Formats: sequence, C-alpha cells, structure tokens
Amino acid sequence: MALSGLRPAREQYNQAIADALGGAYQLYVQDVFGQAAGNQTYYMAKWMKLKAGTYTAVMYVDDSGTLSIDHAVVATAAIGTNPNSGEFTIAADGVYRFDCIYSNVPADTPAYMAYQLIRDGQTVEVSRANDFIADIVPIPDKALGPKPPYSDDVRLTYPVFLPLPNWKDGVTERIEWQTDVMISESGAEQRRPIRLHPRRSFEATFLRWEENRTLLDTTIAGVGQSPLLLPLWHDMTATENNAPAGSVDIFGQFRVKDFNVGDVVMFNRGTTWDYETNIIAGLDIDAGHMTLTFGLQSDTPKGTRLYPVRVAQIREAMNGQQMTDSVSQTQVRFFCTENYDLTPSWSDFPIYTRTGLHIFVLPEDWGSSNEITSDRLTYNFDNQSGPVVVVDPGGQNYGTVKKSYTIKGRTADRQFRQILFALRGRTKTFHLPLDTNDFILSRDINPADGALVVRRCGYTQYIGGTQETKRDIMVELYDGTRIPTTIISSRIVGGEEWLFLSQSIPATSRNDVRRIGYIPVARLDVDGIEIKRLTDSAGVSQVSLTFKFFDDRRIATPLPLS
Repeated sequence: MALSGLRPAREQYNQAIADALGGAYQLYVQDVFGQAAGNQTYYMAKWMKLKAGTYTAVMYVDDSGTLSIDHAVVATAAIGTNPNSGEFTIAADGVYRFDCIYSNVPADTPAYMAYQLIRDGQTVEVSRANDFIADIVPIPDKALGPKPPYSDDVRLTYPVFLPLPNWKDGVTERIEWQTDVMISESGAEQRRPIRLHPRRSFEATFLRWEENRTLLDTTIAGVGQSPLLLPLWHDMTATENNAPAGSVDIFGQFRVKDFNVGDVVMFNRGTTWDYETNIIAGLDIDAGHMTLTFGLQSDTPKGTRLYPVRVAQIREAMNGQQMTDSVSQTQVRFFCTENYDLTPSWSDFPIYTRTGLHIFVLPEDWGSSNEITSDRLTYNFDNQSGPVVVVDPGGQNYGTVKKSYTIKGRTADRQFRQILFALRGRTKTFHLPLDTNDFILSRDINPADGALVVRRCGYTQYIGGTQETKRDIMVELYDGTRIPTTIISSRIVGGEEWLFLSQSIPATSRNDVRRIGYIPVARLDVDGIEIKRLTDSAGVSQVSLTFKFFDDRRIATPLPLS
C-alpha cells in the first residue's frame, strides 16, 4: 500500500547496487519495500546544488523511472540486470529542483530508484533518502520549502548549533595569545608574540528538557568534532524592519557588535527550527543597514533575532548531569576556527611622557578584593650542611596583582577587547595604577618645594630610590585630574618625608587630592583572558586580569651569582 500525503523518502541497502553505484541506496516511497501498489507512480523531490557542467546519471530502477531537473527529464531507466545511464548538461551554477520518479506495474512487488551522479569523472552524489520529500502524486514546489541560495562557501554547509545557553551561569569567552618570555638571572625580559591572531573559545551551560534535551544530545553526538556554526549569543540584535522573502536589506543596531562583511549570520524568527543562515555582503554601521549575499528564504518580521555566527568545533568531552529522565544540564566548550581580529586601541588611556607608555586607568570593580604578591628573583645555594646562601642578582622587587572589572555596555565591551588586542597577551608594557593610597600628604602641594611632603611611611629608609617599581607615582584629584610623575630622591625631615619629583605639580590643596599611588611599569601575567558574559542584550560582562609589575629592562649584563 502506498503512503498517503507528503512523507520523507525511505531507503534500503543492497550490496550489489551499492557496489555498482558508488554506495547508492535504493530509494522507495511505499510502506513496505516489497509491496508496491500495482500500476502506481511514486514521486520524490528535493532542492539540489549543482555546478555547471556535463553530468552522467547511472541508475537502477524497478520497474521504470526518470530523473528530472526543474521538471525537465534528463535521464530515463527501466528494470534490468545492468544499470541505465544518460548524460545531461547544467548551464550555470545554481540550486535546482531534482525529481526522482518511478513506477511499479505488478502489485505487491519491489519498486525503487537508485542513482549515481558523476561530473568530470568524480561522483557528485549517490542516492540517499536525506532531504527527499515523497508522495504518490506530483509534489508542488511549495512542499519543498524555500529555495536555498547557491553558494560555494563551505560554511553554509555546516550544521547550526541551535540550543540556547542557560544565562543563569552566563557564557564564558576565552581569548588566548601566546607569548615567549625569556627572563635573565637579573630579571631583564625579552618578549616575543607567537600567534598572529589569538585563539577564541566559548563555554556555556545548557539546561534542557524534553525534546530540547534530545536536540542537544543528538547535536553533540552527531556533529562530534566536525565544524559547526556557533551563534554568538551575547552579540544578538533584533531586526528593525519587516523583510519579505527575497529581500537582502536588513536594518538594526550593528555598531560595536561582532558583525563584519563576509561573516555568516543567523536569523531566528522565534522557534528553534524557524531559522536560516546567510552571509553579510555589505554593512553600513552609521545607517544601521546590512546587505545580505542571498535573498531571504522566508518572510522575516521586525524583531527577529539576528546573531553573528562563527565556525567552531567541540574538541573536549561534554560534561553534565542527568537530573531526571527528561531534564539534563550540560557544559560545552566551543573552539572557534576562524581568525579573530580587532583593531588594537588603548582607548582614552593617558600617556606618561617620561616613558612614552600608556597608563592603564580602567576603573576596577572593588566588589572583590585584589590578590597581590611581592617577590624577588633570587637563587638559593644549599650544601645541606651549612647555612643556605641566597643571592639576588637583580636587586629588584617585582609583584603581581589580580584585579576585577565589570564591563557595562556594548561600546565599553568593544573598547575593552581592543585594549586586549593592544596588550597582545604578555607582550606589551604600560603603567599600572595599583589603586592604593601609598602616600598621605601632610602639607598642601607647593610647586616651589619641588617635592611632595607626606607622612613618614618608610620610603626613604627602606626604598631610597633603589626599586624601579616604587618610583613612578600618580597624583589623583577628586575632579578627575591625573598627574603622573617620578620620585627622583627623598629625605626624612622630622616626622615627614620629602619626595622630590622629576616635574613640578601645580599648587594643590591636600584636601583636593584623592590619593597618591604607585604606577609601576607592568604587563599582563597571563596570555589567556576569560570574559564572563552575563547577558545577551545589555553587553554586561565581568573579567579578572592578572598583572606583573617589574623593572622592565631589555639589556641584562651578566652577573656572578655571588
């Protein structure tokens, strides 16, 4: 008995036919392979992407059948022990309607179609049931869905990762540079960036239930480590115009988001399966206008979610918990395979003219404490029988500090990532305000003194200008003024210390000074940065950066370890 109405095509494997046709399967429409209805014609159709050229169709059929391109018959076949073949020509690259039609004569007998398409001696396709729609009557075009675009871009052939993350835990973005750092015995450094582009990955938690849990499970199991299309959930925007099918014009807010010409984008119209992908052909940020490479396949209403998409892989094992028979929570990490590039920028960071280095004035989040260390690059000699001898060739202090930042808004997020590209992992140096009130004025600042007069704090007694990390300071005023300078010498006068500076500071009341703190030369102490994306709309994220402040010297005279 034949199927009634539209159904997916079915397939059956036959070793002899598969050997003859490069692995082709027998396609059929009837309920039971060996029980086709008498004098019945069966129809199968789908959209197929074909390049221009001459093709050879090799077919087995029972009892008779045809292959058609855009409703024009290009090959015919009849039952027999040898395959039938025919040639046809495709004039231009494109997407065409492809029909397989076969007829059965005697009732309750096998009926099927199997084929192999060959172009320039290479197999282009063999018959499989995937994508075919079947019926016992001719299939209208609308039953096949919108005609997909023709593209040689392999990215559009990759599966899309459709499950949405659980924003309760946010999405963690990792940007990882690689820096070769060589440190001499005295602490001098030479640094060399290894990667032209940082590696990028995303990690998210998915709380899924019922068919959505199954979707996540089948996606991970089916895709494996093959490339997939990953929507950048945190950079989603909503379309601002109603775009009919065939339109290439999309309006929305694309500024400071990860949309670039040549990128893949995904439209989601509200349900998991109502989506399509496209490629950006043009982008006018100021006008909020995106031009697509291909016309939309379906009407796309205003408010449709639009995501930038990146090619990614799942390279690590999935971890999670099966909470009930239908609910699971899963952690998945995605590794982007496309180069990640942004224009490096130090934003509005000021420059200290003495060194020519930027001052890293990004406001930190004091919601969590800073983690700090202080150390020396020393070497211990222990003969196990006498005292341990410790030598300090460089004679310089260095330290680390871990600071937390909350980034609010799309513009701030883009600026922060551009700063990361300027830093290039552990490569670049800058002045780092430690955000500590290291010196407390005991008098107003008088430019005639050429010094800051502060409460005695041990600077002259213990530092005395010998430590490079304790020389550069910044005077911050309550009105936002920042004045960087350098301590060149100091002395104790009674209960005060006079810090003599490399430049005079304008007359200032000590009541106007917010703080005076060290701004040592520093660099990042890690190559990998984790950005915790908290929302998919407001551009709010959290990040922690670990810095190393040190005596940045490129020349190291060999020193004896004694």
